[in-house]
Amino acid sequence: TEKKAMTATAMVTKKERGLELKATLEQQADQIAKIAFKGFTADRVIAGMLQAAVTNPQILDCTPSTLFLALAKSARWGLDIGDGVHLVPFKKNLGSREQPKWVTVAEAVPDYRGLIALAIRQRLVRTIDAYPVYEGDEFDYQLGTPSFLRHRPCADAKRGALKGAYIIILLHAGVERFHYLCVDDVERR
Repeated sequence: TEKKAMTATAMVTKKERGLELKATLEQQADQIAKIAFKGFTADRVIAGMLQAAVTNPQILDCTPSTLFLALAKSARWGLDIGDGVHLVPFKKNLGSREQPKWVTVAEAVPDYRGLIALAIRQRLVRTIDAYPVYEGDEFDYQLGTPSFLRHRPCADAKRGALKGAYIIILLHAGVERFHYLCVDDVERR
């Protein structure tokens, strides 16, 4: 029973902190709205932050100023939190080595879908398509001159393990480029 009471207290505290943070950010909604990408509202990014905090409660530990900056980035980029950009809490020492003062800060980090959307929106590329390569697929590529990539996915429903992934980028001049990474390189990045 004592453990249940402590858990319930912690949940109430997180809920209260979430509501308090929401109220603080809503006071700054006009500032977010001024820089938001067309179609994005402050309510939309604040709701995305609260939804992300359900999955990752550490977001509620972040300083309000860094959360505001992360939400402003998300709104400016026109990327939804959890679908294109993620709020990532980091520990940061604002003190010294001798007297550390650790705080949790938030950063908006775009994922590959967000980066693709930004590249297309900024007219850097026409399209970017990503594909996985599995054991059992017919796959071959060559860099240099001439370069090529051939991929025939395995038609069998029982594909093997993931071997890698590649993207095909179509530039505005009609030029196509590709880039392949094996699984180890994908994991390292």
